[in-house]
Amino acid sequence: SNFPTDRLFAPLDATLAATRTAGSQSQTLAFQNGTAWVGSRLYRSANGASAQWQAQFDTSSQGSVFAQWSHQAYGGQDGRNTNRSVLGLGYGRDFAASVPHRRAWMRYHLLRAGLRVAPSP
Repeated sequence: SNFPTDRLFAPLDATLAATRTAGSQSQTLAFQNGTAWVGSRLYRSANGASAQWQAQFDTSSQGSVFAQWSHQAYGGQDGRNTNRSVLGLGYGRDFAASVPHRRAWMRYHLLRAGLRVAPSP
């Protein structure tokens, strides 16, 4: 065959998540893994975790607090490896709740902010 298998990019991604809901609040915890090969060599692996608490304040607004962590490793290229941490807050509000015949894309206006925390050297 003339197909160059040494250039074949093969990614594999997996996520495991669980959500607990009690009343107007929910908590979510998720773990992710992404691995990619080029040909038969490992190109990159990425692992991470995220946690979120979300509350429904009333029928048209909600808020959240979230944290994310991830690590990327490149096979044989340690200088490219990274660690990433993010803390954030989110707020969502349905400003069009009282408008009849609103379009679905007009319904939600969201605000989400994050703070990147640099790891110690």
